[in-house]
Amino acid sequence: MKSPRPNPIDLRWVILAGGVGSRLRTITGDMPKCMVPLLGKPLLFHQIDNLVKNGVTSIDFLLGYNAHLILEDIENYCTNLELAFEFFVEEEPLGTGGALLNYWRHKPEKVGLVYGDLFFDLDLDELVRSTQVQNYAWKQIIHPSSHLFDSDIIESDSSGLILNYYLKPFESFPKVKNRTNAGIYFFNQEAIEWVIRNQANLPRKFDLDRELIPRMHAAGLQARAVEDLGYCRDLGTPERFKEVERDIKSGITSRKVRPMIFLDRDGVINFDSGHIDNVDSFILLDGVIEAIRMLNSLGVWIVVVTNQPVIARGDLTTSGLNEIHCYLESILAKEGAYINEVYFCPHHPEHGHLGEIPSLKIPCSCRKPNTGLLESAVKKYPSDLSRSILLGDSIRDQQTAKRFGIEFIGIQNELQSNFSKGKFKSRASLLDAIADVSKHITS
Repeated sequence: MKSPRPNPIDLRWVILAGGVGSRLRTITGDMPKCMVPLLGKPLLFHQIDNLVKNGVTSIDFLLGYNAHLILEDIENYCTNLELAFEFFVEEEPLGTGGALLNYWRHKPEKVGLVYGDLFFDLDLDELVRSTQVQNYAWKQIIHPSSHLFDSDIIESDSSGLILNYYLKPFESFPKVKNRTNAGIYFFNQEAIEWVIRNQANLPRKFDLDRELIPRMHAAGLQARAVEDLGYCRDLGTPERFKEVERDIKSGITSRKVRPMIFLDRDGVINFDSGHIDNVDSFILLDGVIEAIRMLNSLGVWIVVVTNQPVIARGDLTTSGLNEIHCYLESILAKEGAYINEVYFCPHHPEHGHLGEIPSLKIPCSCRKPNTGLLESAVKKYPSDLSRSILLGDSIRDQQTAKRFGIEFIGIQNELQSNFSKGKFKSRASLLDAIADVSKHITS
């Protein structure tokens, strides 16, 4: 049984509306950045609405340049919502970290924080929930990014413990999953006390993400990553701004349960040579990046489900396989596409391969056509199975979809090693199947 949830109403939140600098200047001109109109309503008011929806009744605003132009508007909006609020206005530029330190000098209390250049529609309960078994100084929301190469990357383990921060720009791209900082935090008392205690060693002006957080991590404070299972986007460019407007209009932003697109790997995403054991042998098929980018725009979960008996045979280690999948995520992100997860089965039931791993030579529930990989995916991601699809290139994939009770679309090309003409109706590529996918998830 889960521990009782703390009441979000008792938690104070901060919107760091100052300090986003000129990131939105191409959209807003000289307008205060947090007040950029998003479908006729200031971005800041969208943020307030989502916090109120989460049960928040107290919000403090950290404001900077041109704050005097918007105080009355914010005050009126909060008063109408019966929110408790307070303004903290910088007398000089302090940076995001300096502004937060200045705030904690007045209110050294645990607090949630959101950056002022985000549009989000999230259930924040997991972020603020206290747990007895996991100690942490802060939590932060992470998610896959379509602009990975201008984002700070966060590496965490299976429990959510943050292992490393990789700050842009990258001399060499880290071999880690596509998970980046979403810009939403919850700071526990331990983090706040550390900052207050060490403030003499901090500069007057400094950045939260690139200076303060790495310092706390290097000092041994533990942090937890929480997966974004809702919608969260920064509006740092005109292109992203238009994307968010489009998603709001289509209803994607408020969709908590989504269709899931399951993709087989070899033969659907990459060329199936029959033996892929390193990144050099992993060759992406034509149109895959464009197809996945189109799937991203539909607001679906995208997970790869793949049998990888090379692990059981001893031809490839788990870390080697993860390196291939990190490579896949990086080449997708270079072109503005992303997947949510890769689930793989390392087992194989038959013995006799030289160098095999005996403990993995077993029958299992995850090797397709069994459905264990799909079950793991929908356990994590809230999914509408009536609109979910598996796209694969084999009879095994077709059987998996049937057992799981979801739609199947075949992907087969005569150049692939397991081409089986006439076995099932298929499309020549993932890109060719997108129209069928779109029709199914919107019907």
